[in-house]
Amino acid sequence: MAKNTKGTANNDIAARAAKMRAEAQRKERNTRIAIWSAVIVALLVAAGIIIWAVSQGDESDRALGDYSNGQPIVVTKAGVGTKVDDKLPTVDEYISYTCSHCAHAEDPVGKPLAEAAQAGKINLRLHLVDTAHMPWIEPATAAAIILASEAPDKFLSFHHDALEFMLAAAEKQDASVVTDPAKSLEKIKSMLSSLGVSQNIIDKVDAATGRRYLDASSKEWTNHKFENQPEGLGTPMYAVNNSVVSTKDGGTVADLKNAIFEAAKIK
Repeated sequence: MAKNTKGTANNDIAARAAKMRAEAQRKERNTRIAIWSAVIVALLVAAGIIIWAVSQGDESDRALGDYSNGQPIVVTKAGVGTKVDDKLPTVDEYISYTCSHCAHAEDPVGKPLAEAAQAGKINLRLHLVDTAHMPWIEPATAAAIILASEAPDKFLSFHHDALEFMLAAAEKQDASVVTDPAKSLEKIKSMLSSLGVSQNIIDKVDAATGRRYLDASSKEWTNHKFENQPEGLGTPMYAVNNSVVSTKDGGTVADLKNAIFEAAKIK
């Protein structure tokens, strides 16, 4: 007698279907878990990056002190980092530590202006900005700003040395240091050590601090409105009482120095 197997077959099919649905649901749950795990890891990584960036910014702000908004370094008879004397002419000098023209103008123009400020004849405001960019500029700028804040008596010596090194590199056509971030930082710290700067100050010098200052100072420079403003900004640039001083085409560095001194009535 033939047996009725239809019900058994249906039961087997139903069981297999149930098993397949359970397996599909398990895989779906595992996929959701994997996706959420990846999202959580990504969020944690992002949060870590944000925290690191904020902490780096905070460290740079602390190192920059009063110069965190890109303020110029003021040189007067009272010293470096002092207040402007409103009774005196104010000379604004815009320079870059990687500008060979700035380096070339330091001895004939920059030093005499610093000496005039120290003698009480003018206020000198040094604006460190970013032109002719090379990796040398960040640690050099960081060192200058930190010195102006924490060791002002060392600032001018370092300032002259940093530009002198850039001039030598340009004249020798040897950019091996100034185009290498690690070598630039090492050389800057070595220069500071030679000047007798304390190690705790030297340890604060890094590229990030210099970059933070340069972004702020360069923005202020490009947004500032001068009298006799040229069509394009470049370094070195000098302004006396907010009026840009320049020479005629073909003018020499000596002509530029004389024009600045005449405009500022420096004798």
